[in-house]
Amino acid sequence: MAKEIWKRVPGFVHYSASNFGRIKSEWSTGRILKATPLRHGYLQISLYCNGQKQRTVHRVVWEAFKGKIPVELQINHIDGNKRNNALSNLELATPSENRVHSFKIGTSKTGHGSRSPQHKLTEEIVLAIRKGHALGEAQKALGQRYGVTQSAVSYVVNRKVWRHI
Repeated sequence: MAKEIWKRVPGFVHYSASNFGRIKSEWSTGRILKATPLRHGYLQISLYCNGQKQRTVHRVVWEAFKGKIPVELQINHIDGNKRNNALSNLELATPSENRVHSFKIGTSKTGHGSRSPQHKLTEEIVLAIRKGHALGEAQKALGQRYGVTQSAVSYVVNRKVWRHI
């Protein structure tokens, strides 16, 4: 089993971060701080040094062990679990790489087709619309049949949406 290693948090001399993703106060007791879950699933802690500062745990851990995060990069959770802030589960990624990774491992809240929270069609209906159009059925009639506008049918037929099918 790996050994827990503690390093000082840059800019906050009274706090340390561990490679296991834990943060502790060095004020007097050395107690482990309790993190608060944010709306998007990340964990946040409050650090004090010339006032209170809210920080996400994964960024604090990264900065303690690896240094400053370049402005154009983000921290990616390799296993997709935003509460697993162990150093071994963190890596730098561009926003695009981070998005692609979330799609690959299935943690993206948004997606294409029926994985999108705004979808009105299913894969089966998209295929039926394309088949009907190929057989000469009017886009307006297809839209009425499936409860969408003619322009939505046009987007499906011309593969501006649902390209993955």
